[in-house]
Amino acid sequence: MAQNRLYVQSLDKRFAKHGVVHPYDNGEIGTSRRGRPPFWFRYPCRVGFRYPRAVLPLRAVFRGQRVVLRAPRVSDAPRIVEIRSRSRAFLEPWVPVPAPDEFDIDLARARILRDRRDIRADRHYRFCMTVGEEGPVIGRVALTQVFRGIFQNAYLGYWVDVEHHGQGFTTEGVKLALDVAFREIGLHRVQAAIMPQNAASLAVARKCGLRQEGCAARYIQIAGAWQDHLLFAVTAEDWQAAAR
Repeated sequence: MAQNRLYVQSLDKRFAKHGVVHPYDNGEIGTSRRGRPPFWFRYPCRVGFRYPRAVLPLRAVFRGQRVVLRAPRVSDAPRIVEIRSRSRAFLEPWVPVPAPDEFDIDLARARILRDRRDIRADRHYRFCMTVGEEGPVIGRVALTQVFRGIFQNAYLGYWVDVEHHGQGFTTEGVKLALDVAFREIGLHRVQAAIMPQNAASLAVARKCGLRQEGCAARYIQIAGAWQDHLLFAVTAEDWQAAAR
């Protein structure tokens, strides 16, 4: 116990050097008083097991040729509700039963605030996909259920406004998200589950370099029924090799 206390005190001094408050008692990410947190290591309760955990600034913007990924803003709520509402029938066969916050602006604002807290806490990264840096939101790309430790994994999800479907925006946005996953967030593996009938989503996964690893029977409940899903994944080694 004495060694643990000394280790925690040494970490506190290291964080303080960078102006970072690290509340190790509740496991939350510290915030930088200078507004720009450095890269640092989050540690589990056992000494000797430390894994890299990047702090992604909420102001970070990731640019592709046509689309941009960024953290959601409260001001995005009306637009997200608009495109999600008009895409409801289009997305219904492929996504779980939507929550009320997808169609109510006030609830959507509260959801966005939770999404931003999740990014700060390294739990989920639910990005908005826009056309250009100042253009409208046309969909979402998400890296959720981030596991650290010996797994370093997240789950990939994405959807696009029905009016922007079939134009390659989703593929570009997913490629950006995978680049963020491996280069910025420091993950080792990203995986996705897709219904066999969802040809468009399967095409996106394959274009982005995800390989099919198997099939999970009755994996996720969609439209009130348990649906089989094909399992896809890509690792940091795969991504680096494809970039060469």
